[in-house]
Amino acid sequence: MMIEFNVKNFRSFRDEQRFSLVASTADKSLAENVGTSPKFKHRLLRSAVVYGPNASGKSNLIMALGFLQLLILRAAQSSPTPGLRLIDHPLLKPFALEVASSTAPTRFELHMLHEGVRYQYGITLDRRAIYEEWLIAYPKGQPQVWFDRQWHTGVDKNRLQVDMIREQASGFADNAVEHTGQGDAKFYTWYFGPRLTGEKQRLTDLSRIDVPFLSTGATFGNQQLRHVFDWFARGLSVLNPWGRPDLAGETARQTLDNSELRSRIRDLLAHADFGIEDFRVQEIPIKEDPLFGSVPEQLLSAIDGLDIRRVDIRMRHRALQLPEGSIEFDRDDESLGTLRFFGIVGPVVDALTRGATLCIDEFDDSLHPLLVRHLIGLFHTSTTNPHNAQLVMNTHDATLLDTQLFRRDQIWLTEKQIDGATSLTPLTDYRPRKEESLMRGYLQGRYGGVPILDQMVKSSEAKQ
Repeated sequence: MMIEFNVKNFRSFRDEQRFSLVASTADKSLAENVGTSPKFKHRLLRSAVVYGPNASGKSNLIMALGFLQLLILRAAQSSPTPGLRLIDHPLLKPFALEVASSTAPTRFELHMLHEGVRYQYGITLDRRAIYEEWLIAYPKGQPQVWFDRQWHTGVDKNRLQVDMIREQASGFADNAVEHTGQGDAKFYTWYFGPRLTGEKQRLTDLSRIDVPFLSTGATFGNQQLRHVFDWFARGLSVLNPWGRPDLAGETARQTLDNSELRSRIRDLLAHADFGIEDFRVQEIPIKEDPLFGSVPEQLLSAIDGLDIRRVDIRMRHRALQLPEGSIEFDRDDESLGTLRFFGIVGPVVDALTRGATLCIDEFDDSLHPLLVRHLIGLFHTSTTNPHNAQLVMNTHDATLLDTQLFRRDQIWLTEKQIDGATSLTPLTDYRPRKEESLMRGYLQGRYGGVPILDQMVKSSEAKQ
């Protein structure tokens, strides 16, 4: 489960913003919206929703989590050549509306709970290099620094420094290992706590300035780091908010080898009352695909030997007036809402099955509010969410601001300041009254996070 995410100098987040999924101790409502772990003293929210005007930074929160996941999972396989490295990814951009921030690095810090153990992972980087990286584990509630690397170009390599974060583990300091490795490792001061087992020197020698050490350690056999790496691979699911992902196609592919997923998706489609009785998925090799009949022969020759397939989706609808009682439509005949729902339920069911944290940008896009409520509700009951999966989403749908659906500590608001920087604030900071209508208060601007329409109208009237 995700506990907390902090981000600084990433796109519209100039100042450090903190996003927490720790449940408020003062709020006793909707107990099923909260998950617990026997090894973690705090209760964690099973969902959180972010509201705010257009261009206020809502998507940047999902984007920051998506970039961090991408970096951890793929950086070790990326080329070290400038321009092809993961840290050169166009997603990684600092706050551009201020000179000091535009040249400063970006900072991420993520706290997560994985198999009962809390971890705190942080990294500071720009599109040239990683400057700081640290990992702290709390297997028994007390911090154990597993590793910490700090950039020290221009500093005497023999002058090794241990920063404040290591002082938390001062009880282990006498047994700690500090050294400077070779190659890219020479740019850093290294610290390894005694609770991190395995080869340290070999891993530092394999390190690169553009690859997280967590990824290097996991790739080259350190089982403790691999365990944390696996949370990013299986415990976090971020639906790509920076492109136009084929969610329906991805869901369809997952059902090819997963009959249980296929059955649950079929049940959800039936519950949504689209009139769909079943669906069929097949992979069509490119050379047998009628859609590629007009592809130039030269292109077909170039891809000869490659196993390229298109996923074909067909939905079977009820048709009581037909003799067969049903009819099959192909994907192009379905509505945007149907395809969106089909594409969303795949990641939702997968997250509920694995107990993952699912992050979705514009969760309600093309969906009826009642369908959105139903999907959110799947995370809010132990019957459908026995493994404490989490949903992090943003939306403009004010009808979801309902105290029968969300607790106050599950609601967050983004607002763009006059200097263009985004502030991310929990609704609890506004201390709404228990009997207060959250939807009315939000639309009236009581909590911020809405367009300043009065000024827009006055400006328009002045021009006339």
